[in-house]
Amino acid sequence: MTNFSELFSVALNGNVTTYPYNAATQGAPSAHEVQSSDGYLYGFFGTTAGLKFQRLDYKGNPTLLYTFPTNQSFIDTVPFEGLDGAFYGLILMNNTADAGIFRLTKSGSFSWVIPSFATGGVNYGIELIQASNGNFYGRMVKKSKR
Repeated sequence: MTNFSELFSVALNGNVTTYPYNAATQGAPSAHEVQSSDGYLYGFFGTTAGLKFQRLDYKGNPTLLYTFPTNQSFIDTVPFEGLDGAFYGLILMNNTADAGIFRLTKSGSFSWVIPSFATGGVNYGIELIQASNGNFYGRMVKKSKR
């Protein structure tokens, strides 16, 4: 089993610290970590059993909070912390024909904002934000066929 470092920190004085990371037990990083207002990092890690949502402390120690079912394990966007402190993001399903907007709390409670809507076959470049009015706005890029 090979350990390698995925998480590192750089202090203001320039000192770099790397933290052990084991892909066999933690999964492969799937999206960028997100800094939360509670002082932790949150991220998604892909495994053969599904996509894991994990909290990381500043030394890279993971805490598993939620595992997505394998048919809901394609997140092509960086989740974000919403106005209510929960995390939101998009999941592509059915070979990218559909997408759903999910909500995950910091304790790992999962719910759907909207479980499914047609994408028309997104190829790449989906994005989602929450505006100050509370509504979600997004973009889905479809590659044209020539």
